[in-house]
Amino acid sequence: MIKKMILAFSTSAVCLATVVPLFLSATAYAGNLIVNGDFSQGKPGNEVFGWTLDLAEDQPGGCKVVEGRDAESRDLRLFNDKRGESFVSQTVAVRPWRWYVAEVWVNTDQMVSPDARVYLKNGRKRGQWQYYMDHFHKPPSGWRVIRAFDHSGDSDQLTLEIGGTGFSGALLIGQPVVRECSLVEAVSYHFKPNPRRPGIYGPPVNAQKGQPGYAFLRSNVRRVARDFPNALRISMDLPESEDGDPRISLWLPPGVRFLKLRPHGGGKRPPKVTKLPMGAHAPGGQHLELFTGRGEGNLLVESDLDPGERATGYVSYEWNGGYQLPRPVFFEGVELPSIAAPKRIVTALDAYSAAYLNWENLRPNLTGQEAMVRDLQRMGFNRLQLWGGDPRPYAQLGIEAGSSYGGSFAVDPKKFPESGAVTFGGERSAEVMCPSYRGPGFVENEWIEQLKKTAAVSSSVNLDDEVYLMSGIGPEICFCDRCISRWNTWLGTHQPGLNDISPQEFFQRAHRYPKHYEAWLRFRCALVAERYGILREIFLEAVKQSGVKTTPAPEFGAFTGEEMLIGLSSVGALSGVLDFISPMIYRDANGVREEVHELAPLSQGKLVVCLAPGYNISLPGDARSQVLEAVMGGAKGFVAWNLDIGPITTGHLADMSEAIKMFAPVEDVILDGEVDLGYVADRDSTNLLARKQGDERVLLVSDYSPGARQIMVTVLGQSQLQVIDLFSDEVVASLNATERSFAVNVRDYFQARLFHLKPY
Repeated sequence: MIKKMILAFSTSAVCLATVVPLFLSATAYAGNLIVNGDFSQGKPGNEVFGWTLDLAEDQPGGCKVVEGRDAESRDLRLFNDKRGESFVSQTVAVRPWRWYVAEVWVNTDQMVSPDARVYLKNGRKRGQWQYYMDHFHKPPSGWRVIRAFDHSGDSDQLTLEIGGTGFSGALLIGQPVVRECSLVEAVSYHFKPNPRRPGIYGPPVNAQKGQPGYAFLRSNVRRVARDFPNALRISMDLPESEDGDPRISLWLPPGVRFLKLRPHGGGKRPPKVTKLPMGAHAPGGQHLELFTGRGEGNLLVESDLDPGERATGYVSYEWNGGYQLPRPVFFEGVELPSIAAPKRIVTALDAYSAAYLNWENLRPNLTGQEAMVRDLQRMGFNRLQLWGGDPRPYAQLGIEAGSSYGGSFAVDPKKFPESGAVTFGGERSAEVMCPSYRGPGFVENEWIEQLKKTAAVSSSVNLDDEVYLMSGIGPEICFCDRCISRWNTWLGTHQPGLNDISPQEFFQRAHRYPKHYEAWLRFRCALVAERYGILREIFLEAVKQSGVKTTPAPEFGAFTGEEMLIGLSSVGALSGVLDFISPMIYRDANGVREEVHELAPLSQGKLVVCLAPGYNISLPGDARSQVLEAVMGGAKGFVAWNLDIGPITTGHLADMSEAIKMFAPVEDVILDGEVDLGYVADRDSTNLLARKQGDERVLLVSDYSPGARQIMVTVLGQSQLQVIDLFSDEVVASLNATERSFAVNVRDYFQARLFHLKPY
């Protein structure tokens, strides 16, 4: 279950756009390759202007130069009076085999649905989204910089495109820049773990042109534990097999040994393993030759390293006619905590059904399932969320277990043509079902049948529907007579003052009728929630008939994505019909904090946040902070994606386990306590979250700003309190009527700390 972004569907190039809220003049940079970047030459549409216009047709609108955001500049204004796609572009000459960055100031305050987009095209970067949504729920107000990166490869031209798809209203563009940069500079803009991927580190493989491939690890340090199947994930982009017999060479240093390929997605061809001699003039360890091809190589290693002990190996690739210089692989021993799992807060791991094979034959006298459950329980996890397979054996071993699967209501256009949604243009969809349709095509849908089958083996299900819960499709459907009738009824109950404009009118001109458009989105979310309510009733009845019990009580939940414009409305609607909601927040800890802060108040206490430690480059300690921010922010638990095919490593498991160790003893205060605002920090960048129940308090102190080291926290009031660090279980301060402050030390690997304050 991979979180989707809002994409521009083109295969010509790939580039990642990110937003950086800086306030530097873009034109201050030297080496700008853009012609007429200040829009002072000519007028839009003539040759002197230097920009190619690709504007929405057949509607009042257009492109013109307007007064700039400051007195010394001019801006370009793209305007669509009706919903449409409009872009401006310029192709610039570049040097081959170089990195380039585009920087554009944008303002979307007068632009509705969806937002601004910046692309740098025609380069050779691989493996990234073309476009990365730069906001959650709604675009931020005011001016902001969007950056996009690309590697020119063997191309001598790059094209900058700026605009938006399917929007109405005005987009303001200021001071565009395209300039040469380096990968180091590109990465420097992304000091947070989640977006720290400005591009895969090389152009496409092409043996004829001599363009190289590469192999690299997802993080700098692989933390490994004794007596544990440690995951080692290698990303690669190699020549195809007919292009020269590609192979990965991996040297595992003494203390780290190959165990097996991962059973799911690890490759089908076992590696060639050579044990190397050890002595004064021999390195020891093992040499592996892997034949897993392009994509991901997933293998398991075992370790004898002590906690904190490091060892360095090397990885490279070879093919007939070329090779990569070896790159270091750093291993570090880590100790997995042994703790008691919480009783109320959900601490779940998402895994494919084959994950237990990682543990097969690892523990004497234990099956793979038994060994897996024992290890996870000792780390504080109390639930497994399985993709496929039978959860019942795990419930019998003493751990809660539920099922997850993806899908949606597929349309059978031949048998049930009336079930298809009607787009704004009046076309009947052959793929997307009308959200208000409840006819035989709905009742007999295969997704409902799958749900009933799941209820025979699991009392909990988490559905992953990335069609109706993605706004790329959602707001555009459905405009059939039944949906319009439902809309009029909905308006009469919720917003009777908005029934003067038809959906066909306000949807085209959302910038003129933003209240109508936002109400339409909420209505659309209500239809989705109604459908999930029907599914829940079907599932609970089927569980009642089967008698299965893999969780304490039957539960029906759903994953939700980062839906543009409806991120909050969707969760608000679903909270009325689901037992739990799992928003996929695939960000670093600070990002988790930001989104949970928005979502929790609307969720009615039903958030079980889906995290993805290591999905991109996740620094040591960040998974610990993600968990703490989710739970203290208002979630009743978390589920981490994905133990087997996903990016979770032993280090991430250790981090999450340390977080569980901290909040498990005080979970009643966290879940039942009231929000407590009686705290002040001496740094503006510090975040304080606290809960209070009776005389006890739990306080989360986090700071994700560069350079933060020591924070002084002041507790308001006069009560005598002991301050206990829940990581070390040590009393770090005793507060009284006159001494109200205590010091909190944060580090790059420990940016969130949890404290228990109680009377002494």
